[in-house]
Amino acid sequence: TNTVGFSTFTVNAGGLADAVANAENGDTIVIYDGIRELAPIVNAGNSLQGITIELGKDFDLNCEHWVPIGTKENSFKGTFDGQGAVLSGVHMQLA
Repeated sequence: TNTVGFSTFTVNAGGLADAVANAENGDTIVIYDGIRELAPIVNAGNSLQGITIELGKDFDLNCEHWVPIGTKENSFKGTFDGQGAVLSGVHMQLA
């Protein structure tokens, strides 16, 4: 917990759903592994409004299919701060 009363959650593979379940308005979730876990959470209806998502490192997605974060019906409403990290190897199929 930082000095203003908000929490910061550090996330490794498999831990994003737990961090999201425990996060409150104003909290920050730093992702070190498991970036692909974000899309299913948002796309299922959790907008993460009031939550900041930060990248804790560079991610190479190895040209595997990337599922966009958010849909027309379920958009991402949190804050995304890449912290200067690089997301490389992104492969998306455009409609």
